[in-house]
Amino acid sequence: MGAYVNGFDVHALGWIVTRDLLIELARTFVGFRPRLERAGLDGLASRWLRLNAAVLDDQRTRSWAEQLMSPRRVSLSDKSMQALKAFVADLVAFCPRMYGYRALRGRCFAECIQLVASFLCGAVLAGYGSTDVPILARASLCFFVLGCWSFAVTVQLCVACRLVARLGTEPAARRRDAATG
Repeated sequence: MGAYVNGFDVHALGWIVTRDLLIELARTFVGFRPRLERAGLDGLASRWLRLNAAVLDDQRTRSWAEQLMSPRRVSLSDKSMQALKAFVADLVAFCPRMYGYRALRGRCFAECIQLVASFLCGAVLAGYGSTDVPILARASLCFFVLGCWSFAVTVQLCVACRLVARLGTEPAARRRDAATG
């Protein structure tokens, strides 16, 4: 593979998928039509369980000091890499409009714009906030918190985009889509 992938990368990808699933649940709860098929989600869940078990096995082989100092920075074993490749390939094939390289790159770019906008709005409102208008200072704090959330999501999307690009699943997904569509 040539590129270093570790437990942090796996967990960042997991957080993106988890966040998307929670959004999907909320959409379904309020009456929107589901965008993801149940059968595909079950298959992804079993792949994720295998991947997570492999990464946990990698983490257990480390000393307690290494686990304490850098719990997510464990390099992945061959078993974990194979499980990761299978999960990413299934993820991209399952929903390329959300997890394909271009889709993830676009989502990352959009989140970067939201990050910058949140911090800029927070800075502008903080500059105008005073004791006369305390609501502007509170709004500035809200924009700062939103910016922090956007920063975390941006990092996760960037890592997921990098993983999809590194693992080379995108061209295979395009060939599969061209053959079926």
